[in-house]
Amino acid sequence: MKKIIALLMSVLLIAGLAACGQSTPATQAAPEGSTDPATGSAPEETTEAAAAETTVEETTEGSVSRLSILVGSYSMMEVKTVTDDSYAGLYGPSAEEGAARSAVAGIIAAGNAFINGFKIPATAEELASEYPDGFTVNASPWLSITENGTYKVDRDEYADYDEAVLALISRVPAGNEFILSDEDGDGFYEKIEGICRAAFIIAETYDVKTFFRADIEEENARAFDGDLAVSRVGLTASEVIGGPEAGDMAFAYATPDGWVVEKAYPVTGKLVEGIDHEYYQIDDTKYDDAMRFSRDNIVISNRCGEFTNALKYFGLSGADSDTEVTLWFVKPAYADTLGAPAGFTSEDSKAILESAINQANDKLAAHPDAPEAAAQQLLASLQKAQEVYDDAASVPEQMTYQVYLLYLTLHGSGDDIGAKFAGYDYPGFDNMIQ
Repeated sequence: MKKIIALLMSVLLIAGLAACGQSTPATQAAPEGSTDPATGSAPEETTEAAAAETTVEETTEGSVSRLSILVGSYSMMEVKTVTDDSYAGLYGPSAEEGAARSAVAGIIAAGNAFINGFKIPATAEELASEYPDGFTVNASPWLSITENGTYKVDRDEYADYDEAVLALISRVPAGNEFILSDEDGDGFYEKIEGICRAAFIIAETYDVKTFFRADIEEENARAFDGDLAVSRVGLTASEVIGGPEAGDMAFAYATPDGWVVEKAYPVTGKLVEGIDHEYYQIDDTKYDDAMRFSRDNIVISNRCGEFTNALKYFGLSGADSDTEVTLWFVKPAYADTLGAPAGFTSEDSKAILESAINQANDKLAAHPDAPEAAAQQLLASLQKAQEVYDDAASVPEQMTYQVYLLYLTLHGSGDDIGAKFAGYDYPGFDNMIQ
């Protein structure tokens, strides 16, 4: 497997990393012993994603054996990660209950556990001395010491440091990976390296590649969950791994040497079926969703569930559909199984928007007695959608966003989980004409 060299981008500002960080650049110094996480090239054939399961596949590099474990999910808030007892045999011969947690706690205490290349503090004293502002992941503080002397991870506080660092491990969302290494050849793994990614869409390519939050304004809602974000970041083409082009999705994560940016792995075909927070079927393969994976930096209409809901509403999904879509994934370093699905794009975005506009116009014409408020809201959405459709400079993300707004205007936002969470409030033309 090839190791990806971390990119030296000291002034890079990458935005709003919800599950995997916040909005400011990484500032924590790399303590002694930090390493850069390794990733691998894409497979020749697409394999079924298993974000709700975990996958182990061993690869040997020289005298070191490595494997990738994908973080799975039992529920929205509970992950299946490296501390699960199903992995106890990877760390040692003990099969007792809690053996995996004890083993991982020991690996952390030995200074052999990392997230994005930053060493997790082995002790509370090390946390205080080496990370006085807290241990951060993608610029977001994940582990810190409170004024009361407890250890805060997310919204929870722990009196015991070992419990806090185990909670830190469990905060890496589903669909990401941990790389385990056996460096002494004893058949057990004594080093853990987590990689916590956040997804982006590439906006433009000239002499630089631009990652952006697709900052599309909408009066009655926030288009994004993360609102403390820089909208655009320029990178030279040589700094981006995997050759992504405009409209592709990519991942970014902060390492001791700067931000690593890598192209997501694409799977293209027909969206046969999909259920938000459950799975998405492309052609004959179902791909599990990954709860709490960081999609803050992707415009809401390109996120998995929201894109699926809109396409299904306008009848553009299914095995007989002529519409092709691309679902983008995490590709782990040492496993052929794909990780988290990041979101959807489509080269047919203009045709999708045209179909949505035509269907909305037909529905408006078929209901001349619709309440004035409903008609006016739909007319306003149609006018904006038509402007974007007619503008030769419109990019696919803008057209996809208008499709999503037409879907919300017609169907309403009441049962769309992402729309409600982001603050959209559409009663729905369909509901108002009943």
